[in-house]
Amino acid sequence: MDSIKRCILAILCLMSLTHLVFSQEDSLTVMVAGDMMIGSWGLEEIERNGMAYPTMRLQALLGPNDLNLCNLEAPFTKSNDKFSDDKSYSFKVPPEVAKILKLLPIHYVTLANNHIMDYGWQGLEDTIQALDRQQVAYSGAGQNISEAMKPAILQRKGLKIGIIAAGAIFPKAFWASESSPGIFFPWEDKLVQVIKSTRLQVDYLFVTFHWGTEKRSTPKRYQKNLGRLCVKHGADLVWGHHPHVIQGIEIYQGKPIIYSLGNFIFASFSKTATGMAVKMTFKDKCLLGMQVIPLNVNNFDIPIQPSVYVGVQKTK
Repeated sequence: MDSIKRCILAILCLMSLTHLVFSQEDSLTVMVAGDMMIGSWGLEEIERNGMAYPTMRLQALLGPNDLNLCNLEAPFTKSNDKFSDDKSYSFKVPPEVAKILKLLPIHYVTLANNHIMDYGWQGLEDTIQALDRQQVAYSGAGQNISEAMKPAILQRKGLKIGIIAAGAIFPKAFWASESSPGIFFPWEDKLVQVIKSTRLQVDYLFVTFHWGTEKRSTPKRYQKNLGRLCVKHGADLVWGHHPHVIQGIEIYQGKPIIYSLGNFIFASFSKTATGMAVKMTFKDKCLLGMQVIPLNVNNFDIPIQPSVYVGVQKTK
C-alpha cells in the first residue's frame, strides 16, 4: 500500500504543476513504462493463453500514443552460452516472443541494463535482429562503445526524437569498450558528448538510465546528479528503471526526471505489486502535461498481465 500512496501523491503533486493535454494534432504524446522480462514461467503463460495474453489490459493505455518506451530486461535469444556462471540470475526469452512488443505496441526499448549481455555478444546480436524484424527501435548496447553510445532516432509527425540509453550498473564486464561489446556506461565526458551531438540533430532529446538500487524507493545522489546533468546539456526528458519499485519524479528546469517506473511486464513472483506508466504531452519543445498512471503488476493477482489500477482514469 505504501507504493500506491506514493504514486497517488505523485499524481496530486504533478497535477498541481502541469495541466493534462490528451489530443492535439500538433503535439507529441509519449508514454514511458518500466522493466519488461517475459522469460522463465512467463513463457508457460504465453503457451497456454496465446502471444497477446500479456497485452490484453494495456491496449487502451498504449494504443493512442505517438511513442511507447520501456526497458527490455532480457535478451531475445536461443543461445545456451552464458556470459558468466557467477550471476545469480541469467535471463533470456525466445526471439519469437519479440512479437509482443509489436502487439502492445512498444516503439522503443533500451538495451542498457544488467541482463542484456547474460548470453554474451551472441545473445545481444540475436536481440538486435529480433527487434529489427519487429521494427522496434533500440539503443544502449552494441559491438563496441561507439555503437553502444549511438542514439536511436525516431520520427513522428514530422519531428525527430533522439533517445540515448545508458546503464549505470554492474557487472563491469558488461560495459562496452573500444574493442568489446556491451552496454553504454555513462562516463560523464562520453555522456555529455553524445547529448550535445544528438541535440543538434533532433527536435526532442530523451535520455534513459538503468540505475539505482533494487527495492530502494528513493533515488541515490548519483541518479539526481546524472539526471540533472542531462537536462543541463539539453535533454527534454530523463527516465529510469532497475529498482523494480517506484521512485519519485522531479521537474528540473521545466523538464521531467522520472527516477524509477518499477516493473512493467516482468515474470517474477517478487512482492513488487505496483509499477507506473507516465504519459507526457509535448508541444513546441515544451512539456504541456503529465499523467502518472499506477499499474497493478502483481503476478500473484494475474501473472504477467499488468493493468491500470481500478478507479484510476485511463488515458483517452
